[in-house]
Amino acid sequence: MVIKIERAQMTDVATLDRLRCDYALEMGATAAADPGFTTRLLAEPCVRVWLARLDGEAVGFAVVMELPDAIYRATNGMMDDLFVAAKARGRGIARALIQAAIDHGRNRDWAHLRWLVPEEDQSAIALYDRIGERVGLHSYLIRIDARRSV
Repeated sequence: MVIKIERAQMTDVATLDRLRCDYALEMGATAAADPGFTTRLLAEPCVRVWLARLDGEAVGFAVVMELPDAIYRATNGMMDDLFVAAKARGRGIARALIQAAIDHGRNRDWAHLRWLVPEEDQSAIALYDRIGERVGLHSYLIRIDARRSV
């Protein structure tokens, strides 16, 4: 078993878009192929997408944004998405994707890497509790398309 993590390139759009659709389905969203969106994602200057291959087959990805931190006058990484296909789980791929983000962050002098995880994803939480530090934050969102005012 060979795991290879590499930064996704424009030549990976179709592969990444397929994985993105699998992830959307798993998260309960509508999975619609959208290579245009995936191309825009890869072109974003403050976004890095890492692609995981297991024995040459693309099986996962992580999307990490670089964000300024006004409190600590630093730059941090925010991992917005991490997905590993069900058939490839339990083989260290998520850990390898996170390590790629950490290595990139060290090269960019990030203060830390942070991410969110659904409370019901107990297998992911078990891994994250072993490798990261749980912080006392709550996550909120406002759906912009709902025309809600605050």
